[in-house]
Amino acid sequence: MNGYEIENEYPGKVKRGDFKAKWDRSLWAGKEDVAKALEDKTILVDVREDEEFNGSTSSPYGVDFVPRKGRLPGAIHINWKALFAKDQ
Repeated sequence: MNGYEIENEYPGKVKRGDFKAKWDRSLWAGKEDVAKALEDKTILVDVREDEEFNGSTSSPYGVDFVPRKGRLPGAIHINWKALFAKDQ
């Protein structure tokens, strides 16, 4: 496929890894960070699905998976699925 080799065999039991997740605060924005960004005229892009953005559901995992529905005022909505090429 596309010049790459394809493997169809299941390799059997996969060994457990020793990956340790680390929190990097610089990669996340909290409530205060977002409020500051809005004051500075930063454009927020919301890439959730349409139903999440319009408030009819709180999560793709179910209507009430997350108890609080809503969006940040002024956020621009672009459904994440629209970011993929249709022919891929």
